[in-house]
Amino acid sequence: MTYQTTNDFTVTRQDGTYTGATNELVVSNGGTVTLPTPTAGEKFGVRALQNDVTIVQNGAIEGSTSDRRVSADGNSVFVSDGSEWYLVSGNEYFGYDIPDAEPWQDNRWVMNEGSGSVLNDDVGSTNATLNGPAWESVSDATGGQTITLDGVDDYWITDSRLTLLDGPLTVCGWVRPEDMVSFQNPLLSVKDTTDPDAKENGWYVDTDGDSALLTVERSGTASSVCRGVPFVNPSEWGFFAILIGGGNHRLITYSNSQELADQSASGGSGGSADGYLFGGGGESGRFDGDHDYFSVAQNELVSKSDITTLWESTQR
Repeated sequence: MTYQTTNDFTVTRQDGTYTGATNELVVSNGGTVTLPTPTAGEKFGVRALQNDVTIVQNGAIEGSTSDRRVSADGNSVFVSDGSEWYLVSGNEYFGYDIPDAEPWQDNRWVMNEGSGSVLNDDVGSTNATLNGPAWESVSDATGGQTITLDGVDDYWITDSRLTLLDGPLTVCGWVRPEDMVSFQNPLLSVKDTTDPDAKENGWYVDTDGDSALLTVERSGTASSVCRGVPFVNPSEWGFFAILIGGGNHRLITYSNSQELADQSASGGSGGSADGYLFGGGGESGRFDGDHDYFSVAQNELVSKSDITTLWESTQR
């Protein structure tokens, strides 16, 4: 992985009990991290993933990541005067770890630009353009930034066509929906036009009532393929992967802490061979909520183990 900050850390992932070294960032899913022997001018970081991390200095508990005295957002950075470590407020020293690209990722939009109307494809050559979404700084996004869609007219669209209609293909990403009304909040859609409202050949993933998703295929007449696939509650981050090809739609969903569902159904051809990817836009409406870290595999059905690896490496 890479670590984005003007003050470089060595990044290590550790769970359980661990004693750190100066200039190290410990990314932990729970346990106890002991601060190293302080050296003047050095720094040390702790990033908590899901579970609370207890921080110890000289045998005494300094606090935990659930304690606002140490950290309000799960990130703690300490600097040393040579005799003691001191907590730095805010993110003065802190950056965000972005996982290295997976071999199967043909296109990836991390969504950490923080301003402007361009989403950069950092592994392929297909950037995307924002049509309305606003940037928001959030501590639990992959790169510290996310885009917020208003549910009215916001969406983003790739600048050129991708091979995403006939399949095989895989598209996945993180979303945090604010509304789950059935058939009114498309997470994404793919069609052979640049008009998000057009009823063209293609397919889309939409909400299907409280805490559920569905896929819809359109080749003239729309038809539901996967229905009632369990997903997260409104205002919670969820990860999804849609795989199309071989005569099937497959929708895999995760919360931030566990797999929720893996459902397949017959279907799997949206029309012509390529089309535009719309984030949060489709004929059924507009997505209301946040998008973060989308990626695509063209001409490939990615294995579930590889999808799970990506989910694990980008957990909030």
